[in-house]
Amino acid sequence: MIIEPIAPTPAPKNLLLAKYSSPWKIIRRMGALSIVTAFIAQTVVMIPIGIALLNSTLAMVGMVCGFPLIGLFIWMKRPKLVEVVMATPAEVGATMHALSGQRTLQTPVTTVVRRHIVRDSGAFDIPAPKNLWRVFSLTITIAIALIITSVAADTSESSTLLTLNMLVVVLLAIPLMLLGFSIPVFAWWSFSSKRLGLPTRGHEAEAVLTAGMLSTIPAICINSILFPILLASLGIIGDWSTMGLDDGNNLATFLSYTVSAPVGEELCKAGAVILMARYIDSPRRGFQVGFTVGLGFAIVENLMYVAGSFAGGGLVGFVLTTFIRGIGSIPGHAVWTGITGLTIGWALSRNKSLADSVRGALGESDEVDSANQPTWSLIDKDTGMQVDSVGGNQGGIEALASDAVVSDSGVAVAGGGVVITSTSRITLFGNNQREIFGGRGFPLPQTVTNGLLLAMLGHAFWNGTSFLSLYIAEMMGLSEVGMILIFLGWTAFLVTAILFIGINIIRTVATVPGPITVN
Repeated sequence: MIIEPIAPTPAPKNLLLAKYSSPWKIIRRMGALSIVTAFIAQTVVMIPIGIALLNSTLAMVGMVCGFPLIGLFIWMKRPKLVEVVMATPAEVGATMHALSGQRTLQTPVTTVVRRHIVRDSGAFDIPAPKNLWRVFSLTITIAIALIITSVAADTSESSTLLTLNMLVVVLLAIPLMLLGFSIPVFAWWSFSSKRLGLPTRGHEAEAVLTAGMLSTIPAICINSILFPILLASLGIIGDWSTMGLDDGNNLATFLSYTVSAPVGEELCKAGAVILMARYIDSPRRGFQVGFTVGLGFAIVENLMYVAGSFAGGGLVGFVLTTFIRGIGSIPGHAVWTGITGLTIGWALSRNKSLADSVRGALGESDEVDSANQPTWSLIDKDTGMQVDSVGGNQGGIEALASDAVVSDSGVAVAGGGVVITSTSRITLFGNNQREIFGGRGFPLPQTVTNGLLLAMLGHAFWNGTSFLSLYIAEMMGLSEVGMILIFLGWTAFLVTAILFIGINIIRTVATVPGPITVN
């Protein structure tokens, strides 16, 4: 007689699942996803460009090259599921139970078995910021060492030494580039999560970062198609299809840096934040979502810049671009969009009907109401103790319930334990901000219009002044070395300013309302 396998049922509310902490997995997974997204952005944009140019061949190439990459992206983002089988001793039961996949569970006593299919998503688990910055520093150090050895090999008369050095550079080029464009993004991601102190599920954090990655696609369309068409219609450039921005047209280039990029990119990132509104339960969470969206945008853009600098300027270009963008441009993108996310969080928190409308239009998901979802915890496989995630679990972290057992697969099941993320939340709101600058406090915008405007102005100031530093140096008749020194000096000032402002904004945001969880 064929016995039907036990049908899966929703997981009980008090189910605690534990998995071994593996913080470096998210680095590999999201780093690979950012590379795929960058290729998608570069190929899919060929479709609207081909349509605008009435070039069917270009549009067809974009579709042929882009659609397989989109399929790969969807496959990489598929939800990870876990089957939980729970056998409970019972007087009325059985010792043999049929499972799916032609499997059978045999128990030494009579039991009743339940099966649950749940999402494999624990607490947000990422390496500590100091470990990521060490990797980044090592990457820059190795690149500088290769520059020194390359100069030494060029000046020597030994062809063997020159060949050996070239071989080492070729072997290390790709690893250095992969680490250089991605590690600083993850370091800022870890830093912000730790400072903000908001418990976050892993798949939620990944979803928000992915939304930021995808926001680069419409931004490229704005910068590469819509804005050049606007400039051509105003007579600022000639044929828009040639972009006309690299032909000595300083006005067009300046407008592209100060209008197209800040307005277009910040609008696209704000759209990504709104699409992630189902995760925003407080103004502080809104900043976290916006900050992460900005990092997602930055990692794709960073790959393009770092790869271009490596191809055009070799190791020297790689070191300069990687360092400047890793320390300054990446947190700049994140802080600007974080401010927008903060104001969106205020808007959703103060207007319940607006929040319900936005979340209803986007489709309410089980991430918001996880009544039938288990709670996940991270377990150190060496000590068996619960790990405090980078997101900052508060209220005291204790050992996992004594009746929980971590299996060889890294998943433990228990009927109780420490709850990391509660399913019912009461959120209190206020406007207290930590006083930072000489007791004056750091004012933060609370309306979406002001937040988005501030983000655009900050972005435009960075881009515009960077361009003007070179333009003014050129008008002064300085040599190429002098122009480079002026540019690097101003860039150093901008980097210092964004670090000072950004870190203190994060400190201030850490004091604005966040969710207060009750069980």
